Amino acid sequence: MGQAISLLQREEVINRYKNGNDYSSIGIELGLSTNSVRRFCKLFRDHGLLGLATNYDKCGLNQPDRTNIIYRASLWLRRLHPKWGSPRIHI
Repeated sequence: MGQAISLLQREEVINRYKNGNDYSSIGIELGLSTNSVRRFCKLFRDHGLLGLATNYDKCGLNQPDRTNIIYRASLWLRRLHPKWGSPRIHI
């Protein structure tokens, strides 16, 4: 599973890229994948330093909307019929 990369490490990628290093050598030196290095360089080219900002608020699992009527109905059916599985409730 992927791991968050700090802003300092992202800036180090950009500094090495500006010095003329290629993607693979930067990745090997910093312990990152070549695709991550390439993505950071593209974000920097497209958006500048703002493109390197971390998005920690987007990490983790997306929680279902508790006000969604379908979600609430499926919970109600599950409580009403505990032996029903999710395929039956889905129907």
